[in-house]
Amino acid sequence: MGEAMVRQQVEAAAEAGRLYPAAHPYTRLVRRIGERLARVTAAGAGGGSQGHLQGMAWEFHVIDSDEANAFVMPGGKVVVYRGLIELVRDVDGLAGVLAHEVGHAVARHVAERVTESAWVLAATALAMALGVDVSRVVALALTLPNSRRAEREADRIGTELMARACFNPEAMAAVFDALGRLEARGPGRPDPLTSTHPPSWERVRDCVAHLGEGAGAGAGGDGRGEVVRRFERAECREFRRGLGLATKRYRLPAGPEPARPSR
Repeated sequence: MGEAMVRQQVEAAAEAGRLYPAAHPYTRLVRRIGERLARVTAAGAGGGSQGHLQGMAWEFHVIDSDEANAFVMPGGKVVVYRGLIELVRDVDGLAGVLAHEVGHAVARHVAERVTESAWVLAATALAMALGVDVSRVVALALTLPNSRRAEREADRIGTELMARACFNPEAMAAVFDALGRLEARGPGRPDPLTSTHPPSWERVRDCVAHLGEGAGAGAGGDGRGEVVRRFERAECREFRRGLGLATKRYRLPAGPEPARPSR
């Protein structure tokens, strides 16, 4: 099902002239980063049960759209929109986007969403049979808690994958900071009560906390936790030097809670 749905998306974009070809620089960059993350994932870096990942035929596509969005479907089919690539602006930020989507696949969130959809349809049908129109309430009640949990879990798994694949995990927090700023100045800010994703400022806060886990005397007292130190290993320095990637420090929020978008 995942492959068919992605094929529909990709074919529709191609027919509209909005699918970037394989030779396009954005597509090549996304595939190169995504395939490295996939290799790390296949080696068990995401944790948990890995059987469903063995032999997965990953695909990475880029669609020409201003929308800052990306998604993954069953079978490791990942689609990224140009707007999100241009928002994150650098290789590590793009790796954060892709690692989050790969994290969903690792945790089998897409399969969970399919199951939830079946429950929503069944509950809605029952409500309609009783003459009660509660479809939206039912959908939110059944899917919202799990959706937000899944997003947070994918953030955490993705951050770990980034470090193991030699992409700067600090960039994950920077991605959500950029998304939060985009949401704050945009006309259609997500409703914090009904959005399937946690607020971006919460995700920045959680990423910063994760990056600091395990920090102590061995980290020089600078808040650099185990995941950051994993990224700083010699293997990663050599890999990044070979690609000409500079390792910059991201300016992360210092307080316990990043600034929230004004409403």
